[in-house]
Amino acid sequence: MGEDNKLTNAEVRKRAAYVAPNPRSRRKRGRSRRRKRFTPLKFLCALLILALVLGVAGLAYMFIYANTRFLPLTYIDKVYVGGLTAEEADATLTECYRHLDNAFTIERKDGLKETLLLDEAGVKRHYEGITEAIKSQDAFDLIRKRDEEKTFDLPYNITIDDEGRIIDILENSIVNQEGNYTVPGNAYSEINKYTGLYEIKKGVTGTQIRPSVAAYEVTRAVKEGGHELKLSESSYVEPEVKLNNKDLAYYTDRMNALNEIHIKINMGGNPHEIVEITNEELRKMVDPDFWTTDAPEKAVDKSKVERYVRTLAGRYNTANPVGYRFFTSITGKKELINTTLGWTLDEPATLSRLYPVVEAAVFKTLRNEELSDKEKKPVLEAIWTQTCNSHGENDFGPTYIEVSIAEQKLRYVENGEIKLESDVVTGLQRAKDRRTPTGVFTTKSKRLDKDLTGYNPDGTISYVSHVQYWMPFNGNIGFHDASWRWKFGGTIYKWDGSHGCINMPIPKAKELYSYIQKGMTVIVYAGTEPETDSAKKSS
Repeated sequence: MGEDNKLTNAEVRKRAAYVAPNPRSRRKRGRSRRRKRFTPLKFLCALLILALVLGVAGLAYMFIYANTRFLPLTYIDKVYVGGLTAEEADATLTECYRHLDNAFTIERKDGLKETLLLDEAGVKRHYEGITEAIKSQDAFDLIRKRDEEKTFDLPYNITIDDEGRIIDILENSIVNQEGNYTVPGNAYSEINKYTGLYEIKKGVTGTQIRPSVAAYEVTRAVKEGGHELKLSESSYVEPEVKLNNKDLAYYTDRMNALNEIHIKINMGGNPHEIVEITNEELRKMVDPDFWTTDAPEKAVDKSKVERYVRTLAGRYNTANPVGYRFFTSITGKKELINTTLGWTLDEPATLSRLYPVVEAAVFKTLRNEELSDKEKKPVLEAIWTQTCNSHGENDFGPTYIEVSIAEQKLRYVENGEIKLESDVVTGLQRAKDRRTPTGVFTTKSKRLDKDLTGYNPDGTISYVSHVQYWMPFNGNIGFHDASWRWKFGGTIYKWDGSHGCINMPIPKAKELYSYIQKGMTVIVYAGTEPETDSAKKSS
């Protein structure tokens, strides 16, 4: 070969790489190009296929959503749970219950209320059937009822972590604070002032609660889903003694039986004064807890009988050991008199006489034993260390003679009325040894035509005075006429008084002599001077 026919290496490689086209292959490629050509029919088919795929996917999503979450606008117990899974809905409901339904109101019968916070007591609400509620949804409601509210009323149960916590809360609550409640009062036996008989009365029910019982009622109400509770009677502290208490009935019956006992005490005096222990006073002597004792014979409290005797002494004692007491003159004036006379009750001796009688009568009555008339109606004698004529403010009796030195008046009182009144002249006031002694005395005797002799300190005769009517009451001191005087009363006693006797006009002395008897009481007191006309004018 010539040089013109030589091939370079590049050409050789090019020629070697060339392969002649296959006619059949060319036809095949032509047909492929024709199928890929875009047409409206093909576009429509593509859209249908896409819509089908999307529809299937949407249905799948709807069914999956409706089986795993609540549909929109869904509520359980007014709590919105739309779009929430079962676990999310349960947590939301629990949280909402804790915040929205946390208050529980407890009301007492008197209207006082207490608010209990349930979360403090560990109260929780657990709904049942949340998962089942989700599965019961219709997936197509996502489209058909997408604008409608859907509500599920699901059952639930309430648990309390620590029920003892409710008791602690109630123990420290307002309704259980001292001062905010009324303590219950026992049924009691009380005398009817109209019938004089004891009757059983209902005590105060009170408003003090029993936290343990109240907590039980609250727990039950909370578990039932309630939010308020009015406590029942069983939640309150009950009185120890109720209406049907047998001991109270026995006490009432026996106290009424004491009405059959009538103990009387003769207090003496003229006329005799009889005191009867009233039913009320007798009942006070009985120990109110006598039915609880093993020794019913000790049912009478001796200290209370002693107190009763002391009451008698306070009522009837008039003597004053100091030597002074008050006396009411027949004119109505209170006068201080110098005397230890009066009544003085011997309290220990009277008690020793009274207590056994009371004890025996009460003991038999409480044992429901028959009492004789003497046991039912005994009459005892009071024992006195000192007595007087009669009982009363003026216990010297209704008949006596009183002399007022200040008034220079003598009054003879008979049965409470002035029988005789006279001006007198008493002892010389300025001479201590000639003053008329004050006090309470008794007449010793009476004589006609008596010579009264006075003596000097050395024993010589000082004077001899003849009187027609002589009525001594204190040694050589007495009432008598004084014919040597022409005037009585006024202030004569201050400068020309007697030697201590009570000088009287002859007619008045004669009249007194006719009334006076041995042992008659004579009361001499200082008295108060009557106001003169000049004194009245100056005042």
